Amino acid sequence: TSSISTDFKGFLCQVRQVGQTTAALGTFAVRDTSKTKTITCTSDGGAVTHMNKNTVSQQTFDWTASSTPLGVGTQVQALCTVVQSRDVLWVQLPSSTFQELAISTVANATAPPSRPSTMAPTTTPSPPVPDIPLDFSGCGTTTLCYRDPTNCDGAGDCRYALIGEFDDNTRRMTFHLTSNSGGFAAVGFSKDSNMGMDDVIACERDTNTDRVYAKDGWNPDGRNPNEYDADQTSITSQEGAYVDGSVVCRIERVLTPSDTTQDYDLSQLYTLLFATGSSRGGQTDSLAKHNAVPIVSDGAVNVTIPQIVGAKGKPLIKAHGIIMAIAWIGLASIGLLLAVHFKVVWPTGKWFQGHRAVMLSVWGLTIIGVIIIFAHAKEWVYDKSNHGVHNAHPILGFIAFLLAFAQPIMAAARPHPGTPKRPIFNWAHRLVGMSAFIFGIIAVFFGLAFTRDKHLRGLSDNATNVLYVWEAVQVSMWVFMGYIDYKRRKKAGCTPATNIEMKPPIKSDDPDSKDTKEPSEDANIRKAVLIGWVVISLGLSLVVAIYIGIAEL
Repeated sequence: TSSISTDFKGFLCQVRQVGQTTAALGTFAVRDTSKTKTITCTSDGGAVTHMNKNTVSQQTFDWTASSTPLGVGTQVQALCTVVQSRDVLWVQLPSSTFQELAISTVANATAPPSRPSTMAPTTTPSPPVPDIPLDFSGCGTTTLCYRDPTNCDGAGDCRYALIGEFDDNTRRMTFHLTSNSGGFAAVGFSKDSNMGMDDVIACERDTNTDRVYAKDGWNPDGRNPNEYDADQTSITSQEGAYVDGSVVCRIERVLTPSDTTQDYDLSQLYTLLFATGSSRGGQTDSLAKHNAVPIVSDGAVNVTIPQIVGAKGKPLIKAHGIIMAIAWIGLASIGLLLAVHFKVVWPTGKWFQGHRAVMLSVWGLTIIGVIIIFAHAKEWVYDKSNHGVHNAHPILGFIAFLLAFAQPIMAAARPHPGTPKRPIFNWAHRLVGMSAFIFGIIAVFFGLAFTRDKHLRGLSDNATNVLYVWEAVQVSMWVFMGYIDYKRRKKAGCTPATNIEMKPPIKSDDPDSKDTKEPSEDANIRKAVLIGWVVISLGLSLVVAIYIGIAEL
């Protein structure tokens, strides 16, 4: 009995000797000629198939053993290919085995030689899952290995792993691929370390059946999906399994194919590209887009030589993240705090000197950070397949950059105090500055999520947790300083401190100049808050920077 899990439209069954690819054995006889028919496969009635494309739940027919004896104890079984739809089918589903008990009689232990064979739905369509062991003991001595993380030791434990072993006698490479992505694991062989014009071997899961298969493919230009080769002759054998949420494949590939246009000669040097992602569903003609930017080997590799392959670092991405964390988490809020709450502490303009110095630092670091990330990406990258976190970070970050870039230019062109346009400038400067700060902070939050998903999968969640702590303390600080301002204005009946002009007195840049206006009575409290916030803000930004710096790929 061959079983599937749902109704089906078509089938083809033969009986063959177990473990052999011999001709079909015996003869089928149909019971309902409107549903089934026999066809000739080496002999009349050697196979049975459907009569039409109507959906059915089962088909019943008779099979009679051949008159020619096979030998007592010979095992035979029915093999059926079953079609559910154009895209879903099961190939060579095996029945239980039959054993020849006497000369010219092949029978099942519980059935006569001539009996009905029935296909009916069950809940187990897949054949037994093959056992594909992953042996990392030979890494660097007898096999080539790459592991992510570097200490993972088996399926389910590895985000990605590749084992390669060369057989000099057969001139073939045997690869073991695994990933806990649940979709696919692939390795690309690149001549230039960039995606595009790459030979690809993939181990992919069919999510409809949980079957796993390996295919040879081609990455045409780095953007369009990897195309599976119509001719899979470079792969001589394969087996795959889906175990504990991980795909695992053993793939045997010829070292030097006859046509090396898209199937490269693996005896040459190539940069390896390691990729994982989700499955498209059923068996398709292309591979889905990777769910993270592929990891690149730290150099060109000859896969026939046993070695432990390392990953190329991403120093520019780390530098961008560290710089932006220090600029927007560490410094920007300090400059904003000076402008909003310290005009009453240093009314002669020292608040302005501090504000200007801090904000120019933010401005310079932001420009450097943007240049670095464009040097890494070399272009604006927009992920059409994802309209959430992955695209929010560059968009929000670039808006923050544009607003921050405009601030010192606006300040340099500000009207003189007392002129009609000065209030317009004051409000525009505050609005643009506060908007840049809000966009910048949100971009940092999205940036950590984006980096963890796409580039530095080893980035600790604690980096984001530190940001939450920083934000909570910052909100508390702003609430407290607002309360202090409210008390001062209520007691003195004075106008808000934000009406004090930004322009300092002419001599305020002189280190020997002294304040000529009376500072606020709560100046000491404000100074204590400033010192505390400087320590907290810079300290937590450095913690985030450290997490980024030590993150593994």
